[in-house]
Amino acid sequence: QDVDKNINIFTLDNGMTFIVVPRPEIPIFSGVIVFKVGGVDEHLGITGISHMIEHMMFKGTPVIGTMNWKKEKRIIDDIETIGRELASLFGQTSKEALNRKEELEKKLKDLQNEEKKLIIDREWDMIYSRAGEIEKNAWTSKSNTTYYISLPSNKLELWFLMESERFINPSFREFYQERDVVTEEYRTGQNHGDNKLYNAVLGVSFLQHPQRYPVIGFYGDIRTYTLKKVWEYFSIYYIPNNAVAAIVGDVDVGEVKSLAEKYFGRWKKGKQIPPVWSGELPQEGERKVTVWHWNNPTLVISYHMPSEPRYTPEGNEEAYVLSIISDILANGKTSRLYRNLVLDKKLATGVYADTGDPGPRGPGLFTIEAIPFQEVDLEMLEREIYSELEKLKSESVSADELKKVLTLIKASMVWKWKDNTWLAMSLALSQINTGNWNYDREKLNYYEKITPEDIKRIAKKYFTAENRIVGYLRQDKNRKPVKVNKDLLEKSRPHPQKGEK
Repeated sequence: QDVDKNINIFTLDNGMTFIVVPRPEIPIFSGVIVFKVGGVDEHLGITGISHMIEHMMFKGTPVIGTMNWKKEKRIIDDIETIGRELASLFGQTSKEALNRKEELEKKLKDLQNEEKKLIIDREWDMIYSRAGEIEKNAWTSKSNTTYYISLPSNKLELWFLMESERFINPSFREFYQERDVVTEEYRTGQNHGDNKLYNAVLGVSFLQHPQRYPVIGFYGDIRTYTLKKVWEYFSIYYIPNNAVAAIVGDVDVGEVKSLAEKYFGRWKKGKQIPPVWSGELPQEGERKVTVWHWNNPTLVISYHMPSEPRYTPEGNEEAYVLSIISDILANGKTSRLYRNLVLDKKLATGVYADTGDPGPRGPGLFTIEAIPFQEVDLEMLEREIYSELEKLKSESVSADELKKVLTLIKASMVWKWKDNTWLAMSLALSQINTGNWNYDREKLNYYEKITPEDIKRIAKKYFTAENRIVGYLRQDKNRKPVKVNKDLLEKSRPHPQKGEK
């Protein structure tokens, strides 16, 4: 109710949209900025570059983080010259190429050491820390890149200054060092069996659409990023008319408008964003993939489904029904799969269902994940899950079960919207992906219209063998972990791993 009463939306002349919800109870605010850029905007050769740019956005500006920008910029230019040549030599194994790479890497290291003398380490983070920041981070998904922080309300202008400067005037210093950090994150992901399985399932689910690319990118692409590639990509997608900011907390709307115009109003409007390629041929037969790993076994079963977000809930009926089905199957300890597989038959230690992957800007997947109990066979677990899905096709869900699921969904949203950061993220993501800030809540009204017959009809349509992708993570204890440079990772900020969700 306080959102309806206090919501304020305005758009600057350059196309950047701001959503403001005053909540004066506590003297803090949460600021969230979302860009409509992620894995689906990439192609082979630059996979993962959205995530790489997210890392670089914490490196400061020509003012923040340096003791002598002119001198540092000359070093950065020299580093880039070497970086481009090294990228061109990637994968070459001739004696001449290896000798040249060794020579260039030594020069690169020397220049990086020279640059380091001019850098004020982590000054961006320290400014926010001294200002009393409560939480600060960012994440990249297939569809969006999101930056968020909570600060005392008397630091509102600082937030506007810092956030506008990082996007209008980034320095991109220490680029190749940070590329090494991302490389180590990639290697860390190789040590998580569920992460490898997740990417393998996406790879066979989508044969053409960029939803198939891992958010962190492919190794060869990561190692051939150059500052030139990053600047080119950044200039296309990091523009004000491709961004939405949401500010929730103890703020004055008039002051927010004034500061938005002062700091973000100077940002030049960009060209129209190129559309995401949307082709993906229908699947015509079951697909299966097996990943061998030293981790414990896991089973993933996915079905193709329509993407959810649109401007209004109408037209998304099938996606909403599938969302309700996922909760019937695996939301809470009284859900069907949890009760059957975990509590009654002791076949699994955990079971989950989701309709949120891979992301809203492309075709979607209805996914069930199950962790087998001890030596339980994956195929046995698979058959039990199919049995539950068949029941949805032939037996009507009771009114009480449907009501329970709706209550859980509403309660979850109410709980999340009480939190300033959660609310700001919901509003900003809804606005940028659908053009409707209230989309997340409006779809709740549609959930109430779903009937047991709708569930049976949609289950019959989508839960078919020809629409199915199955992923097996099988245990092989003889396999060894990939070596990771933990010292290098610790120098980076805390960062989400699996799928960057």
